[in-house]
Amino acid sequence: MEYREVSFTNPITNEKHRADIHTSKGVTIEFQNSPISLDEVRSRDTFYRNLIWVVNGVKFKGGFKLTCSIPNPRTFLLDNLELLTNTNANEILFQQPGSDEILNIFSPQLENVLLSLEGVETPYRMFNWKNKHSVWFATTSEVFIDIGEEVLYWLKKRVQFTSPFWYIQLVQREEFISRYSE
Repeated sequence: MEYREVSFTNPITNEKHRADIHTSKGVTIEFQNSPISLDEVRSRDTFYRNLIWVVNGVKFKGGFKLTCSIPNPRTFLLDNLELLTNTNANEILFQQPGSDEILNIFSPQLENVLLSLEGVETPYRMFNWKNKHSVWFATTSEVFIDIGEEVLYWLKKRVQFTSPFWYIQLVQREEFISRYSE
């Protein structure tokens, strides 16, 4: 109980916030159940040093769909490639910066990536989000979407040469609790 509803005041600006949870590890967890403005998200991002958002995704569950499994977007095997989303075919595509050639996972140039996936169930997925809530793409803090299952959807961004690639990493609820509890 000592970690719930913890109040903080910035001694310089006198700004006040009450954290839903503030752990002994210095992590603040905010549970967001209703719409929130970008200004308020940014205010909290700035106020708390180590903030995690857990967004109630039950309301938009029907418009949020995981699509295909993908290789770890941060693997060194993809360092010189842009990741692209082909939403019509629900597949990941790749492109070398400066090239017009679009590759898929079965392209000869990606043989090592394909081999690294053999027999492995990756926790990384592409997704479609109808009527997406843009504030969650603008925050500088970690965002986990909870749609009431045994896994949380960790919204992640891969910084690329041209535009970011957004994807989901599946995290078991128990793993999340273990990682961020006392």
